[in-house]
Amino acid sequence: MDASGQARVALAARVREALNSVVDPCSVAAGAPAGLTEMGLVRAVEVAPGPAGGQHVSVVIAVTHPGCLMAAVFAVRAERAVSELAGVESVDVDVDAGFQWSEEELAEDYRSRLVEVRARRRRGVRERGGSDRVSEGHPSAGPEDRLGERAGSAVSERRSLITRKRRW
Repeated sequence: MDASGQARVALAARVREALNSVVDPCSVAAGAPAGLTEMGLVRAVEVAPGPAGGQHVSVVIAVTHPGCLMAAVFAVRAERAVSELAGVESVDVDVDAGFQWSEEELAEDYRSRLVEVRARRRRGVRERGGSDRVSEGHPSAGPEDRLGERAGSAVSERRSLITRKRRW
């Protein structure tokens, strides 16, 4: 590989690092912030000579779910992060809306960190006497699971009031 090829390979690695600075808010909500690269959302990075002597970078990113509203935000932030790199003349960012993401796409070190965070949350919830479903954000978690015992008793009181009114 010649010197220009090596420079493009090095720039592609810096591009992936820069893309990792674009953090997925769902990972933040999960308690383990991760960038696009760690999340496995960077599908392709291509570096080619640009017309003015710099490098043209093409990036393809994806989202974790077809309905994710962050696609446009990710694209703008990715373009900004990559365009700030030395030697980059121009940037194209495309979103692969058809990509079917799964947790298998996660970088191995991030996957390990996420497993650790989830385990800590489960232990904390159990120690407080709650349900494991809270830590996973399980959609079937009832009011008692999501809001604690006070909310559960408030819901029960409301149900009994409604039932009494129907009897009158």
